[in-house]
Amino acid sequence: MIAIDGIGTFEPGEYGLIEGRDYINVPALGGECRFMLDGYEGDPEPADYTDIKNSGWGNPPEISSIERIWEFVDFGTNAIVSRRGDGDDRIYISLECGCAWEREHGLQIVFREGNFISKVGQFDGHVSNADAFADPSLEDTVYAR
Repeated sequence: MIAIDGIGTFEPGEYGLIEGRDYINVPALGGECRFMLDGYEGDPEPADYTDIKNSGWGNPPEISSIERIWEFVDFGTNAIVSRRGDGDDRIYISLECGCAWEREHGLQIVFREGNFISKVGQFDGHVSNADAFADPSLEDTVYAR
């Protein structure tokens, strides 16, 4: 069991993830969230994972022209924290959400380093569109069809 100040107590889970036992209140998501860590054990900089509590992640973006969009999103209760695995040593937080317009695949919101939304789209498990579509030109693309 691993205790990480501010985000809870963790234990080995499925698929190699270290799963949080505690749900932590995340006001920006309107409720509680349980963190899951991917690649934490053996990571050369595990402090990067523990610093997520100080990163300010999870603040919904201001969408001035379509303010009501969040009324149709059910924010997930599990946040997967991982690295990309391609030499990119930054931390990514992936949140799987439900949404009214894509019930089958849901909505994935990925926060790079906890501060920047780096990917939004149907949930596919990838933390970047460059990885999802195997296309390096999409490296800075937040949404791709």
